[in-house]
Amino acid sequence: MLCVSSGAFATHNRSGTIRYRHISGYKYEFTVTTCTKSSSEADRPELEVQWGDGSSDTIPRISIELIPPYDVQINTYVYEHTYTGPASYIVSVEDPNRNAGVVNISNSVDKVFAFKRN
Repeated sequence: MLCVSSGAFATHNRSGTIRYRHISGYKYEFTVTTCTKSSSEADRPELEVQWGDGSSDTIPRISIELIPPYDVQINTYVYEHTYTGPASYIVSVEDPNRNAGVVNISNSVDKVFAFKRN
């Protein structure tokens, strides 16, 4: 897993992960979790996920966990996807709103927040 981000109206993305669970055949359940700045105006009730097979879906958020007093929220999105057959797939999410001030990413607010799972 890899994490990165950027800014538009307000910045908010801090980190993200993609987990998966095999259901049967070529069907998998994916759980996307993001950690965001809860006071930001930029909120994502849904995310677009690229499945790595040329298709994508917009998946709804199923839960928000607020972490006071740190101005942080944990967002969880869950969706099932069925592939057409065996292959290597890279599942990814991108969002233009990265948190500003990331120490090891110069000018982080101007970089797209992206993470993937293969």
